[in-house]
Amino acid sequence: MMKNRIVLIGFLAVLVITAAALPAASTLEWRHHFIELAEDWQALGFDLDYLEPEFVATTPDGGGALITIQDGSAVAVVNHSKLVKIIILPADAEPDGIAISPDGNVAVTANEEGQSISLINLSNGLASAELTGTIDVLQFLPMDDPDFKHKNGEVDPEGVAIFNKAGRSYAVLALEKSASLLVLDVTDPGNVTNMSLLPVGITGDEHNPDDREAEPEGVAISPGGDLIAVGNEEEGTVSLIPILNGSVLEFGERVNFDPSGREAEIVAFTPDQQRLMVTNSKENTLIILNISDLADINEEQVIDLSGYGEPTSVAVHPDGDYALVSIADGVNPTVNPGKVLAFCLSSYDLLFEFTVGQVPDSIGITPDGNYAFVANEAENEDIPEDDGIAGSISVINLTGLDNPLKPDTATTELSANVVPAISITVETPSLDFGTIGAGLSSATSQIGIVNTGTHDVVVTAEIGADESGFYATALRLNGGDVGGLSVGLPADITDFEYTENVAASLEVPEWAGGEYDGTVLFVAEGI
Repeated sequence: MMKNRIVLIGFLAVLVITAAALPAASTLEWRHHFIELAEDWQALGFDLDYLEPEFVATTPDGGGALITIQDGSAVAVVNHSKLVKIIILPADAEPDGIAISPDGNVAVTANEEGQSISLINLSNGLASAELTGTIDVLQFLPMDDPDFKHKNGEVDPEGVAIFNKAGRSYAVLALEKSASLLVLDVTDPGNVTNMSLLPVGITGDEHNPDDREAEPEGVAISPGGDLIAVGNEEEGTVSLIPILNGSVLEFGERVNFDPSGREAEIVAFTPDQQRLMVTNSKENTLIILNISDLADINEEQVIDLSGYGEPTSVAVHPDGDYALVSIADGVNPTVNPGKVLAFCLSSYDLLFEFTVGQVPDSIGITPDGNYAFVANEAENEDIPEDDGIAGSISVINLTGLDNPLKPDTATTELSANVVPAISITVETPSLDFGTIGAGLSSATSQIGIVNTGTHDVVVTAEIGADESGFYATALRLNGGDVGGLSVGLPADITDFEYTENVAASLEVPEWAGGEYDGTVLFVAEGI
C-alpha cells in the first residue's frame, strides 16, 4: 500500500486587537507622589500658615515646574520628585498666576497684591533659576485716565500667559480689577516694555469704567500661538483675541461668548485648537466650547462635577485624548483630600481619578505629556477658621504603555484567510496496487495533484518510508523513475485550484514477494 503526503507552504493570519480594562485604583498608587514643602518652608523661617501653593507652570522640556506660593510671596521650583529650591519674591508680591516662555528662558509671575510682575531667569536650568527683578505694572497703565478702570489704584494681576513671536517673548496679564489684558515685551527682563492694553468681556467696551464687570482670571495661549483666551470670572464670559501674523505685534477683533454657566475662570485649549475647556466653580461644571469657527462658538458639552466638589483648574493632555480637572472637596475641603479627574475628550466619560492634597488649586501637564503637577493650596477663603493644613505639591506620572487615561475602547476581532504563495494538495489519499506477480507490471492508476497557491510551481517526487527498497525499485511515475518526475502546475487565481494527474504503476522485480507499504513525497517549488 502507498500513502500520500501533502506539502503545504503557507499561513493563516489572525489579528486580534483588544482594549484592556481600566485597572483598579490601587494599581496606580505608585503613580502619585507628594512633594512636602513644610520642612523646607520652616527651615527658611516661614510660618506654615502662609504655605499655600497657588498656580503651576511646567517647563517646556518636561523636567519640572514652578509653583507660586501666594501668601508666602515665593515660587517653589520642583522636579518630578522633590523641591529643587525656593525663590523669594518681595514680601508684598503675593503671586497668583505664573507662566514660562515657550523657549524656556524666562518665567513671569502675576503678583496680585503687589500690583507687579516678577521675572525669573530659567536659561541655565531649574537648579540655577533666579529672580532677576520685580516690576510695577501700574507704570504701564493710564491710571490717571478717567476712562481707565481700576479700584482704588489697584488692578490686581491674576492670570498670566506667555507667547513667542518673531524671536521675542510677550507676557499677557489678566488685570482682574481693570477688565483688561496687559501685554508686555519681556524678552529682556532688564528692559520690559509696554505693548498693548486689551479690553475683555462683553462689557469691556462700556463707556463708563464702572460698568465693565469682566474680572478676567485665567488666561491661555493657543498651541499655535495665534489666539488668546481668557475666562472672565465675574461676568461669566469667555473672550478670544486673535494674535495677527506680521512683523509688528497686532491683535484682531475680540470675540466674546457667554456660556450657560454663571462663571468662567480657568481656560485651556485642546491641541487642535478646536475646543476650549472652561471651569465654572459657582455651578461646579466643566464647560467645553467648540471654537472651530469663532463666528459660531457653541457649547459642545457641560460636565456636571457637583458630585465631586468644586473645579479649580483644567489642563489638556498634549495628545488631546483627555483633560485633567482638579477638584476641591465639596464637604470639608481643607481636611478632605482633593481629586484630579480625567475625562475622555471624545466620549466625555470619566476615565479615572487620582486623590491629591487638600484644595488643589491649579494643575499643569508637561509638554511631553509625561507628568502632571498639582498645587494643593490647603486653604479655603470661605471658611474663616480652617484647619491650617500646610500646602503641598502632587506629581502624577502619566507615562507607560498601560496608561489608564487613554480613552476606553471596545474589543474588535479581525481575521484573514490568506492564500499562500506556494501550496499543493495531493487529492489521492492512497493507492492499492493489489496482487501482482513477481517480474510483472501493475495496472496504471492516477494521482491527482492540485496547485492551491498563487504562484506557478514545478512538482517533483521522492520515495519516503520504504524499508525494503521495494518502491524505490518498482514505482514508476508518468512512466519513469520517481526521481525523474517534473510536472508544472500553473496557478489559477480565479479559485486557486489547478489539478494535474500523474500516472503511477509498478514494475515488480523478480526478487520481490510479500506485502509492501511505502510513501511517496511530492515537493512543490515556485517557478
